[in-house]
Amino acid sequence: MSTNQISKTTLAKLLATENINVEYRGTHTAAFNVESRTLVLPIWNDMTPEMHDLLIGHEVGHALDTPTEYGNKELQNYGKGFKTFLNVVEDARVERRIKNRYPGLKRQFSKGYQEFFNRDFFKIKGKNLAKMLLIDRINLHYKIGPFLSINFNEVETQFIRKIDEVENFDDVIAICKELYDYCKQELEENRKEQIEDFKQKLAEEEDFGDDEDHDEDDDYGDDDYGDDFEDLDGASGESHHENEENETDADENDDENGNGHSHGTSRFESDYSDSRQLKDYDEPKSITDENLEKSLRQMTEQKEILIGNAPNTSDWDYDSLIVNYKDLLGEVFDPCFREIDKNALTNFETRTKNAILYLVKEFELRKKAAEARRVVVSDTGVLDTNKLHTYKFNDDIFRKVGTVTAGKNHGIVIFVDWSGSMSDNLLPHASG
Repeated sequence: MSTNQISKTTLAKLLATENINVEYRGTHTAAFNVESRTLVLPIWNDMTPEMHDLLIGHEVGHALDTPTEYGNKELQNYGKGFKTFLNVVEDARVERRIKNRYPGLKRQFSKGYQEFFNRDFFKIKGKNLAKMLLIDRINLHYKIGPFLSINFNEVETQFIRKIDEVENFDDVIAICKELYDYCKQELEENRKEQIEDFKQKLAEEEDFGDDEDHDEDDDYGDDDYGDDFEDLDGASGESHHENEENETDADENDDENGNGHSHGTSRFESDYSDSRQLKDYDEPKSITDENLEKSLRQMTEQKEILIGNAPNTSDWDYDSLIVNYKDLLGEVFDPCFREIDKNALTNFETRTKNAILYLVKEFELRKKAAEARRVVVSDTGVLDTNKLHTYKFNDDIFRKVGTVTAGKNHGIVIFVDWSGSMSDNLLPHASG
């Protein structure tokens, strides 16, 4: 574990006010297991410190406020998209509470989400935010609202007020149910508008073709627009989801055939951009929540983890694998010792005896000289009977005493290289 991971682990435990388990794994996203109290963090690439602190603070907020039965019961009665509603509203609640509990995190959250916005983690670049479902606009409002201009009507503002004041998870579920029903109705209305807008633009295109004298005018009624009208008019009794599938099939057929419909689409391409954007919603859900999760997955470092089985050692013959140290000494070291001259020490002392004695004498002389410099002579106050007869012409008739301060002990430290590479040069170096 790196130093940065250790510091972030400590930060997570301090924020959670408990000794939670923090693990760095090769996972796609950060997550907190409310049952085992384990915070799992992926190994991110190109992650700024503010983004790291944001994600840690976010998951710790779930650790402190999100119950263990997070959405399990509610997901059974709604579609798969309902989980994204829970994510958006619960994220807004826990982030507000964690920032109120630790005001220092507000700056980290702001800088972290600004980095998410600059890197387009929510995939909103070039899209009309006003045509997004309310759940997506709420998600953007609470995460990157300071960097965008998002408008809400009076009904939608009431949802914002409720989310700002929600305190417990039961109220979160109630708000999500209302939001889901509202977005479901909003999606149906948007699809109706899409169909009516498509009919209107198609009629304008036909009128434009009738006003001009072109050879292809006779073919205009036989192209795929007529089929689209039949599909749209005949779908009044069917679900809006089927209408969307019919439109998608018609668009794909027109693009492949390269007919006049392709010409009309390029003419009104800007008018149909919002309609194509609506096709992202196959059901009420938060597209921006899914896009953020996908963007974070792309930043994780995926390392290949190799898993193997340890060999079974119960059948190993250890006697044939382990060599006794006595055998090793006898085979390897004994020949080396036999090659050494047993009289080497005696010959060394004989050859260096005079030099050693001279060094010892010099050492003693220097020792005595240093000792003499440390002698301090002082009077004792006791008469010296040997000097008493000189009292008439000598004032120094008292006994004297010399005090020698203790000297320092001397020693010699010798470092000997006993490595194998010195086996042939040890004696020359020692005697040199």
